[in-house]
Amino acid sequence: MKEQELPEVSVDENPIIKTKSLNEYQISRKEILNLSPEDLGDITKNIPGVSLRSYGGLGGMKTFSARGFSSSHVGIIVDGFLIQNTQTNQIDLSTILIDNLEKLTFNSTNSIENIELVTAYFNSSNLKISTFNNEVSKDSIQLRANLKLGSFGQLDSYISTKFNREKYNLSFYFKFRKANGNYPFKMNNYNETYTLFRTNNELNELYAGLNFSYFFNLSSRLNIQFQNNLIDKGLPGAVILYNPSSNQSLHNEFAKLNIDYSFQKRKMKARAYLSTQYDEILYIDSGFLNAQGYQKSNYFNSSLTKGISFARQLSTRSILKFGSENTVSFLKANQNFDSEVFRNHSKTFADYFISTKNWTYQITAGIQHFYNQEKLSRISISKTYFNPAFQLNSKKNFGILGTIHFILRRTLRLPSFNELYYNNIGNTLLKPEIANQISLGNSYRKRIKDFIIDIQLATYYNLVENKIVAVPTKNLFVWSIQNVGRSQIIGSDFLLNIERKFNQNFSLNSNISYSYQHITDISNYLSETYRHLLAYSPKHILNASINFNFKKTVLNFYSYYNAQRYILNQNIIENLIPSFCVFDAAVFRTHKVNKNNLRYSFSVKNIFNNSYYFIKNYYMPGRNLLFSIAYEIN
Repeated sequence: MKEQELPEVSVDENPIIKTKSLNEYQISRKEILNLSPEDLGDITKNIPGVSLRSYGGLGGMKTFSARGFSSSHVGIIVDGFLIQNTQTNQIDLSTILIDNLEKLTFNSTNSIENIELVTAYFNSSNLKISTFNNEVSKDSIQLRANLKLGSFGQLDSYISTKFNREKYNLSFYFKFRKANGNYPFKMNNYNETYTLFRTNNELNELYAGLNFSYFFNLSSRLNIQFQNNLIDKGLPGAVILYNPSSNQSLHNEFAKLNIDYSFQKRKMKARAYLSTQYDEILYIDSGFLNAQGYQKSNYFNSSLTKGISFARQLSTRSILKFGSENTVSFLKANQNFDSEVFRNHSKTFADYFISTKNWTYQITAGIQHFYNQEKLSRISISKTYFNPAFQLNSKKNFGILGTIHFILRRTLRLPSFNELYYNNIGNTLLKPEIANQISLGNSYRKRIKDFIIDIQLATYYNLVENKIVAVPTKNLFVWSIQNVGRSQIIGSDFLLNIERKFNQNFSLNSNISYSYQHITDISNYLSETYRHLLAYSPKHILNASINFNFKKTVLNFYSYYNAQRYILNQNIIENLIPSFCVFDAAVFRTHKVNKNNLRYSFSVKNIFNNSYYFIKNYYMPGRNLLFSIAYEIN
């Protein structure tokens, strides 16, 4: 029998099986452009099973939950490297660059790819981002530039250039964005409706990066990435009655260096990587009521990650993968923490993949160990955890059910430094949250004459143990972080995509995704909140879009529905916030200029000027406009 060798380094598809399901939902660059997104939050809310939490419009903090798990359980991986923040465990989606996106993949399974970041095997799911700067291309010179002008004083400029040679690729990018952010919104207070303006919402952002790849031969590559972000923005608080403003501001400097070496030799592939980052935050509250008359807090967060992973093809039908990774993190603050805090976190995994005639099986065993220490008090924590996983995929269709996918996994997320050590709130005895996952899904694809129909369905049951929550103490103004909860998640994601090509000049594409999530508190059957929905957990989320493509013009209509939800775990009418539905529209036009692409677009967000918010009293913008022009040299 002839042996099948592993693919080349530049190939990222598995050579044995290719599956498409909600376990690996992809958004292409073309689809991203059609959405006219302001930031990554605008993109992720289109993924089935993802619930966005936005604290305002342009520049407002955006986080998300995926299949009922908070974003702390989800890995955000850009060009093969993890974005992390051990201080808060929260990644602000609005600060991740989207102008250079090539592809976004939401993957809730263990990857079948031969080489993978070790951390990816320990997350409940992964949001993977591939960028233009890291792509290998045969074009000698490539350039991308765009300019956006929009409502609320928005100015967004971006340029990126890439030089491709036989032995190396070199690229860099630069982005500047600003806005005054003073957008209008409508607020309902009892029986009255007020039109107000959001203030103290100004935004100034500067992003720069460099990517260098050197090819020793066809099978080995050295990749070096560097990025630096500077962000300065106002932080308007919640709008309560007649107080739409706040006197808080946030200054953030972020720098990261990634080094990656990968090679292939016969039936083996290996990857060694190192990543270091520095994150400095300066928080100022000029109206804080204390002796100084203001509050000023500095936080310095740094980390160093090193890892190595291997993939060995044992036969034409089986692959063995294993790897190890270590991350050392530090946090120091001028106040709110008694001293510098430190974490050493190690992860090791082994993964076995085998393919039979009709099925593929994947078994993963992971062990992670962490050690925390607060240097002044010398309080330390040391724990070891086992994380197993099993994945099953069918290779053939079962009638109308199509292909079938099954996942069983146990993962965890560590407490953040804030949750452990923050003054008067932190709890050094916290245990990690344990996430138990069961998922069953199927994919069905059918062509009926000129129609291509894709139907995908996934159902899942998740159980979270040792849930970390904030609870009030005897002093209602001082809360404490504790392990007091268990939550149960019963959900289902549905996706329908229909394509129709009428002729060479005209085609239509429509997409509908629906997510049902019943996320309840099952901590204590004697509690008043037993079986109540968790805070900010909508049962229903619906996305719908339709694209009309006529020659070089695209007309896109998009709608997003978020069901009613509660601001606290106690499901009473006083805590209920209303559902909302938002409609957007955009038109695009592409021209050829000297064989290169010139693209311009015009979009209208929140067409009907609806008053809505994701988070109580953090109102989103009313109707707003955005014009953009982009030029590409390939």
